[in-house]
Amino acid sequence: MRKPTALLSIGGLLWIISVTAFGTTIFHAVNANQRHIETFHLNSEHVTPFITVNTENFVQIAVKMVITSSSLKPSVDNQQEMQYQFPFRYQIIDQNKNVFYQDETSISWDRGTRSISEKHVGNDKGKLTVETIFDKIKLPQPGKIQIIVLLNQDDIYSATAENIELIVYDNVYQHYPLIVTGVVAALTGMVIFISGLICLASRSTGSPKTSSSANQPPTDSSDRNWAMAIHLSAFSGYIIPFGGLFGPLIIWLTKRNQHVFIDHHGKEAVNFRISLLIYFIAAFLLCFVLIGFLFLFALAIMDIILTIIAAIKASDGEKYQYPLSIRFIK
Repeated sequence: MRKPTALLSIGGLLWIISVTAFGTTIFHAVNANQRHIETFHLNSEHVTPFITVNTENFVQIAVKMVITSSSLKPSVDNQQEMQYQFPFRYQIIDQNKNVFYQDETSISWDRGTRSISEKHVGNDKGKLTVETIFDKIKLPQPGKIQIIVLLNQDDIYSATAENIELIVYDNVYQHYPLIVTGVVAALTGMVIFISGLICLASRSTGSPKTSSSANQPPTDSSDRNWAMAIHLSAFSGYIIPFGGLFGPLIIWLTKRNQHVFIDHHGKEAVNFRISLLIYFIAAFLLCFVLIGFLFLFALAIMDIILTIIAAIKASDGEKYQYPLSIRFIK
């Protein structure tokens, strides 16, 4: 029993690490400190006084303003979306009057990180309050900076801006490493935890009830129904997270000793589910080079078709082996 216990413990520990990583990310996101805020005007270069910021983590600037625009575009949810584009340039000056960082970009309806706090869009005009956040910057000590900003008018969509504010945040964290850690720990922990359950099940006492021939189809319709239910329970994954794996696994572990036919279909279903999970993870990683999206679509179609075929075979009292399935359980 040592191996299953170790696998279950490691899987559970990785889940705890995953939850901790995601929780820490959320905590850091909501605890960024608003160090400085001041107003400035459109089409006029604005220079702030020297601002002292915390250099332990990252610093980030943002521009918050109320935008009015008559240029509207239908969005994917059949709602009107405002269009605007304000050219924006900013420089961060250190205490020695050297340009530490600079960027020339735009505050646009289709670009950048935005936080919309209020939105009113009618048939011919829209008005919204939007906060656009720019790059995270790591500053050296002592953290005294001066910011020069220039926000120009919108010459493309003729939108207008008012109540313009420059906001400086410090104590900002880089969330990407924690998010990656959380995702990897969650997926790895799930695979290891399920492997522990499988090892535990394979060592459980008792053997499936058989007829005079192990290859003879079951005469009891309930055996065929349970075998069919193992496959169809995988569709619960479209409603319940990881239900596609845990559904077949739970039914198999519960009913595997009832008949060798149920045990066969249970092993096939669980093997296919674990294999499919591995294929989905690989396809997800390939999404960074775009080809992964095609693999995700193909895997989803294959999942539905093969699961239905397996359920029909089980209902007819026939054995079935999933193609492309890795035989983790034999």
